[in-house]
Amino acid sequence: MVMEFLKGLEQAMKLGLSKESFIEVWHQESKIKQMEIENMLLDKRLQSQTFEK
Repeated sequence: MVMEFLKGLEQAMKLGLSKESFIEVWHQESKIKQMEIENMLLDKRLQSQTFEK
């Protein structure tokens, strides 16, 4: 994940995006990915409870 971040940062800076802006976008995307994972896990837990009854 670190290499992906560094490559993305390098690319963004070549396109004229500031380091701070890139980090802000990266952080927001990371939060979205985390929420998607949490939602998927919650869905799986809810499905398993439905089938247990």
